[in-house]
Amino acid sequence: MVDFSPELLCAVGYAVGTYCQLHVGRKLYKTSAMSGCMYIAELLKGREKRMVEGLGISQSSFLALRRFLVNVGTLENSQYIAVDEQVAIFLWIVRGGQSFWQAGERFQRSLCTV
Repeated sequence: MVDFSPELLCAVGYAVGTYCQLHVGRKLYKTSAMSGCMYIAELLKGREKRMVEGLGISQSSFLALRRFLVNVGTLENSQYIAVDEQVAIFLWIVRGGQSFWQAGERFQRSLCTV
C-alpha cells in the first residue's frame, strides 16, 4: 500500500472539486426555443408596434438602416451571425439599456459574439 501525504491528498481533492464544479451537473446555457434569427424574423413579419417596442425603430427604418450599413461597407454577414441580427442586437442594447449578457440570452449568442 502506498502512503500519500496529506498535502497531496488535499491537492487532489481540490482538483477533483474544481473539475466537478466546472464540468459536472452544469445546466445548459442558451436554452430558448427562439433563436435570434427567429426573433428578428418575427419582428419583421409582425405588427409594427412590436418592432418599435422591441428595437425602438420601425420595420422600414430597420431595413433602411441595414441596407445603408451594408452599402457603406460597415457591416457584412459573418460566418456566425447575419447583418440583420448584428443590427438588431445593437439596437436592442441601446434601446433598452440592456447588458451584453442580456443580449446574449435574448439572441441566444455567446458573449464573444455579442
